[in-house]
Amino acid sequence: MVGVDVPSTEVLDSLSVMPSAIRRVGRTNVWLATSEDNFVLRAHPTAGVGESGDVTRYGTSGLAALAIAGLPHSSGDVMTQVEEAIAWVHDLLILLRTDWVPSPMPLLNGDSCRRIGNVVWETLSFMLGELVGDHPTPDQRELGRPAPNVPRIDLDRLRAFVAGYCTVRPLDDVERAAIPVYLRARGLQMLAKRTRLRIADKGPLEQVRWIRAHHDQLVRILQARDLRLQFNRLLGGEDSNPQ
Repeated sequence: MVGVDVPSTEVLDSLSVMPSAIRRVGRTNVWLATSEDNFVLRAHPTAGVGESGDVTRYGTSGLAALAIAGLPHSSGDVMTQVEEAIAWVHDLLILLRTDWVPSPMPLLNGDSCRRIGNVVWETLSFMLGELVGDHPTPDQRELGRPAPNVPRIDLDRLRAFVAGYCTVRPLDDVERAAIPVYLRARGLQMLAKRTRLRIADKGPLEQVRWIRAHHDQLVRILQARDLRLQFNRLLGGEDSNPQ
């Protein structure tokens, strides 16, 4: 069963459940495994790994790209950073315990993630669904995202999103002020991934520059009163406490 599109024998031998079939999703680092409980097997390799063609077998994952770029700053090596990042994500997924996110499955010698050679593997529960981008619809506007080549943040969309979020989980002033910081960090993350993969795309850089230049404006529009006004407009009402 081992081949270019199938994980190595060492990886398969590490599974506590031997799948009856395993299929790679396109040219991604994700495999769908068929067993009594279907599951997902995912690889997180780094550049210059292995002597068995791992570099050409797998593409670099987003987590690995950030680790190679030195984000976040850590005294550990790249693979240790990737292991720690995956473990953190798995802890979060366990805390969520909902039907709309996958669950870590301890199928790699009793763990849900494990380093095998210079690749970190993880096993997650399988969830039915469709990949965004597999079909011409829905487009990005329906998904609530601006076009990727637009360097600015849609302020009305940002206000509406945060206002809706605050009706479920209110944010204090410090948390609201942190949102532009997170937006900028996301832009830097995208830039690091594209740079590592040698993708010539300056979109994230322009957006990071725009966010930095408009940081104070972003913080100001996300203050509590602005959010109340925005939510009232969404409901078709008026501001009950004008000043």
